Amino acid sequence: MENKATIAVIADKRSQKKDGTHPVKLRVIYMRETRYFSTGLAVSSEDWDKIVARKARGTLKEIQDQVVAIESKAYEVAASIGAFTLNRFQDAYNGLPVQQEKEAEPMPKLRTVYDVFEVYIADLRATDRAGTASSYNTAKISLRKFCDKLYFEDVTPKFLEKYQKAMTGEGTGNSLTTVGMYLRALRTIFNYAIEKGIVMSNFYPFGKRKYQIPTGANVKKALTRADVLKITNYVPKYPDTWEEQARDLWLLSYACNGMNIKDLCNLKYSSIKGNKIFFIRQKTERTTRSNPKPVIAHLPEIAVKIIERWGQKPKHPDSYIFPFYEAGMDAERRFVVSKQIVHNINRWMKSISAELGIEVPVTTYTARHTFSTVLKRSGASIEFISESLGHTDVRTTESYLADFDDELREEMSKRLFE
Repeated sequence: MENKATIAVIADKRSQKKDGTHPVKLRVIYMRETRYFSTGLAVSSEDWDKIVARKARGTLKEIQDQVVAIESKAYEVAASIGAFTLNRFQDAYNGLPVQQEKEAEPMPKLRTVYDVFEVYIADLRATDRAGTASSYNTAKISLRKFCDKLYFEDVTPKFLEKYQKAMTGEGTGNSLTTVGMYLRALRTIFNYAIEKGIVMSNFYPFGKRKYQIPTGANVKKALTRADVLKITNYVPKYPDTWEEQARDLWLLSYACNGMNIKDLCNLKYSSIKGNKIFFIRQKTERTTRSNPKPVIAHLPEIAVKIIERWGQKPKHPDSYIFPFYEAGMDAERRFVVSKQIVHNINRWMKSISAELGIEVPVTTYTARHTFSTVLKRSGASIEFISESLGHTDVRTTESYLADFDDELREEMSKRLFE
């Protein structure tokens, strides 16, 4: 259902003058936000009841006529400004020039935030970025549940704060990390709309002294070397099934620079050169297309055995190592397949880690985080770790290692009194 403004003249009983009267105000409610406009009138509660009941006489009848005129003017203003926002209504009601919407020549039919979301998502899919497209679609669905029809002018800092509060409220099951992910998608859509001339930049609600997108707290995700050894030595209850394969793929990811599962699925036998494996990260391939830098990982003996155990035969250079992707498979299908592989690995690793008494949740992401943390504990420089992970910015690597720094501080503090 489309969101509409609610307009009414009321006696504002939240405040009372010395003579016992209440100010009469025009109240406009839109998108869960309320604004009041002064009318210059004031009446007692008793007189207001008469005005509302249409039983006014004399002076009260004159006030009643003014109330009707104020409401009529408000409705006329609301109908005249096109796309409704409280700011546009306020300007028009006060006789100020209304900031006109800038027509977008390239995309004249795009009106709402969700229209632009659709175009942007379609572009992501057209450029084989199915995973990112799925994330943006999830963000769009979340926003639409909160507000069915949304114009860019409606996306104010106050609106964003209300959305954040509603999304993280008790019983929602959402974290600040989730909300931050959705709002970063919205921020990208807003920038895209400004670039295309769909909305003016002065409506931009993000940034300093405006709305700051929340960031989730760092949660410890790295395992100790002892935990990794437990996983390595684990004897599967169900050999040659997904239990054993999930364990092996997790270890391969850990051993090969914390390789992402999409990158693992994309490996071909031509990726292996001697005792090293080379791959381009799918996540950054598009942004570094002009000069993609391969990640180089050493293949320890355990990784070689895993590839030999689960790799396809015969070993053609152009064949995928693992039987997950197929030649000619489009991006949408690859996204679905890799997501299912992640699900299978996480499901079995949860069972295995519980069996081994490992308290830290063990997921595909844990393999990557553990790889970087073990390197840090071993004295590797952050530049080397960043290169090994395939990061284009050292600051990204620093965020991976944030909980390691906290752990190290705690350990050093304990040693002071040992």
